[in-house]
Order: sequence, then structure tokens, then C-alpha cells
Amino acid sequence: MSPMTDLLGSLSQRWPALLSGRLALALVSTMVALVAIEFVARIILPLPRYHERLLEFDRELGFRGIPNASFDWRSPIEGEPGHTVRLNVDGFRGRALPSTPAHPKEKRIAFIGDSFLVGLAVPDEATLPALIEKKLTALGESPEVYNASAIDYGTVQQLLLLDQIGEQLSPDLFVLVLHPTNDIANNSLGLAGRTRVSPGDAIRPYVRFGETGDREILWTEPLRASLRAHSRVFGQLERDLFPPVFDRVSAGNPAERVRHGRVPREFLEVFTRHDPGHRWEIAWRETDALLRAFRDRCTEIGAELLVVVVPSIHQVVTTPKRIRFESEVRSTGRSLSELVNWNSPEIRLGQFFEREGIDSVLLLDPFREARSEGNRIYARDRHLSRAGNELAAQIVAGAIQEGRDVPKTPVVRRYPHPVEWSEKEDPSWLDFAREPKSKHVGDGFIAWQSENDPVPGGWLLRGEGLVALRSAEGNLVIRGQLASPVELEVGVIGVSGERVSFQDAGPFEVKLPYTPIRVASAPTHVPVGIRIVGDASTILVQEVGFESARPAP
Repeated sequence: MSPMTDLLGSLSQRWPALLSGRLALALVSTMVALVAIEFVARIILPLPRYHERLLEFDRELGFRGIPNASFDWRSPIEGEPGHTVRLNVDGFRGRALPSTPAHPKEKRIAFIGDSFLVGLAVPDEATLPALIEKKLTALGESPEVYNASAIDYGTVQQLLLLDQIGEQLSPDLFVLVLHPTNDIANNSLGLAGRTRVSPGDAIRPYVRFGETGDREILWTEPLRASLRAHSRVFGQLERDLFPPVFDRVSAGNPAERVRHGRVPREFLEVFTRHDPGHRWEIAWRETDALLRAFRDRCTEIGAELLVVVVPSIHQVVTTPKRIRFESEVRSTGRSLSELVNWNSPEIRLGQFFEREGIDSVLLLDPFREARSEGNRIYARDRHLSRAGNELAAQIVAGAIQEGRDVPKTPVVRRYPHPVEWSEKEDPSWLDFAREPKSKHVGDGFIAWQSENDPVPGGWLLRGEGLVALRSAEGNLVIRGQLASPVELEVGVIGVSGERVSFQDAGPFEVKLPYTPIRVASAPTHVPVGIRIVGDASTILVQEVGFESARPAP
């Protein structure tokens, strides 16, 4: 046998061991490198920030407020005052969480909620908890109020947060602020990604309750959630390279949804009734279970519970967006009132609170009464304005004042007919170059600038915008300024539309024929849509209206 044959034979016998050893060494080396990279990442990289400037990743809650964060909030309307939003060391607005028990003479109150309590559109002193502390003090109380709230939280996250900080707070009273339009969807894994009201569905936790009351934490994508919870490197790669996208919204357009007996947008399902097995009915039952668990946990801590229900703006006034919903439904020969009951969340919750013995305050009727008197309850971001927070604080402070009974659930009476603007500001022609007329414009209009030669006045529009007009005779006219060539889709939503192209920057005008509906049930207001096709960043919209209503030059 030759030396070469001996060598080959020896290698063939030793090869599996050599290969196994090298693979093991490679695996060990890779693991050591990954651990080293993760170690360095945890030192130099911040926690990933997924969907809001004031939120960062949290392995148990999905996300939470960033400790000591701040930013300058500016009104979208030029000339209106802004303010600085500051979070404390715990990532909440207001005073930091306590490290000692409350003084015997003090009444400690802890608020837990979402963006309605964070209140970005108002300064610190005008948030609901801050106003309630001020009002209770004026009523002779000695309150110590905390605001443990984060943007986009659902009741699941609020319950888990209660587990984390409830003992530390040990308040006399927990006030849970519930916003059904968001929270019912946020609370159910079956609705995750089906609405666009909250961007955090892909990374928030969900809860399944067992028969004995035990909890199982669920995630939309368990593998991603596990990697996100244990690896800072994965979190950064996920955020920068393949962010979680979880969108199960139906591809059908609003008209198709209505033709199939559904409301034009998924989130409006919260205002309808369904069969027991429907995903929205399941979500309601899951919310009921969460509220019971929240009450029971408060009892274990030794605190009382008050639930405050904040209505959607669409329940209180007729906004441009609601006019759009009406028009989309009307295009199929039906009306929105046939499909939704704007009172149903409050009625349903009121009945639940009475059965369960949970104290509650429903703000729907007081908000409608105030709006009918001309008060603007909501800010442009559809959260509470200064006036809205002030009214809510007055009602809630009265409800929790020592020795005063919490009012029983009222019968929801009024139906929200009034438009968001007054009769004096209800034109069929809007000149944005002179005034913002902000109540008439919906999403997409990001900032209004005043006319200051040579800078023209008007609303900057990005993506798709909505304008509400009083219906009138004549052509629909849209005028403005273009910074570059652009293609637009414009028209009266649900009635007519057209795509137009402009090849040059500078002034533009669109003129479309429009004939009002002449029947007794004809709409008083119509929604005008303006959509930028393609990647053009913004356009400036200066005038929108019907030609017959245009003021004489």
C-alpha cells in the first residue's frame, strides 16, 4: 500500500471528527461574537423607538414613555402658541411616581390612560389630571395626583402597568380613562391590524384569561416578540430594516363594504351590533374581562376604581371626516344612521358598569351639551382641547370629591347633529389664503401659513386631504400653488372625481362640474377630496369652493 493511500485512509477515518470539531468551534465562535455584539449594543444603542417620538420599546408593555423626554409642540396654525411637552423620570407627564406612602391627610389619586391623558395638544398644567388636582384643592381637598399614561395604550397595557406600579402608588383611587373607539380594538388580538386608529398593534401585548382567572400573554408575532424582548441588535435591525407591519385592513373600498352591509371603515364597527361569534363582539367580551381584572387588582391594592369614558369626536359633532363617511354610504343608496348607533358604546358600557358595581362617569352627554353651546371640546388632533379638558376635569373632580356620590350612569339622550363649525363660519367658498378655517379641513392638511409677501398663505397638504363645504350650485374650484409638477385626484367624494396633471410649478386651478342633489333628504354639506398622486411632497391649497359662492373680487 502506497503512502498516499495510507494518508487518504487516515483522513477518511478522521474527517468526521475534524469536521465536527470545526463546526463546534465555528458555532461557539459565532455565539461568542453575537454575545459580544449584543453586549456592546446594549451599551451604545438606545431602546428602539417604534411609532411615536415619545415612546420606546418595553419588553412587557410593548412600548412606554421615554424617561425625561421632551419636545416642543407647535400648533399647525401659524401664530398660535406652542408649548413644551415633558415626561418625568418614569416616562409620564406630571410628577414622578412616589417613593413613600401618601400622607394620612392627603388623598392620593392615580390616573391611568392613553393619549387623551398624555394630552400633547395642551401644556402640562392643562392636562386632565393636573386640572383635577387644582379643582380638588379648590374644593378643600389635599390631593396628590399622578398621571401614569402613555400614547396608544389599550386596557391590556394599562392592566399590566397597574401590576408594575400599583403597589408603589398605593393610591386611594385609581381613575381609568377609557376611549372605546380605540380601546376595544386595542384590547383584542382578533382585531390587531384591522383598524388604523392605533399604530402599535404589531408590538403591543394581548391577554387571554383562563377559567380560573389566570392570564396568558399573547403577541401578534411570537417569534419576533421574543427576539425583540431579548436582543437589542434585533430590535435595531427590525426598526431600521424590516419594521413590523401588521395590516389586515380589508382591501375593499368603502362602497364595497357598505354594499355588503358593513360600515365604510372598520373602526366604525364599534358603533354597531354583531352576532356573538363576530370578532367585534369577542373584543367587547375581552374588554369586559379586562375591566373586571382591573377592578379586582385595584381591590387587592386597597384602592377604589372610577372609570371615565371619553367619547369620540364623531359622537359629539359632525366633522369633515364624518361628512365623508355619510357621503360614502349615501353613494350606495343608504344612510350612515341606518348602519351605526353613535350612542351604543356608552349604553353598553353603562349597563356593564351597573351590573359589575363599577363607578363610572360617561362624558358623552356633557360634551354634547357643551358643544351645542358653541364650546370646542376637541383639538385639531382629535384629542381634548383646553376647553375639553377643563369640562372633563370639572365633572370628574365633582364625582370624586370626598362625601359626594359618583353619579349613576345617565341615559344617553342627545344625538350628535351639529357640525363642528358655527353658522357664521359655514361658507360654500373657503379662502385659506386669509384664514385657516381649520374646522373645515381634515387629515392631510399639515400646516397653515399666513400670507406674507412673497410667501403665499394657505394650507400645506401632504398625501390626501379632506375639505367640508356647504353644498351650492356651480363648478367645484380648487386653487393653490405647486412647488413642482404634480398629478392630483380631486372631486366631491361619493359623487364625482377626476385626475388632473400639472407640468409646471406655480399657481394651479382645478374646475370640476357639480350639480347638487335636489331632494328633501339632500346633504347640507359635502366632502371634497384632494389627493397627491405619486411622491410629490406637498402642495399649497389656497381656495376651495363652489363657483357660484365665490365672493366678488
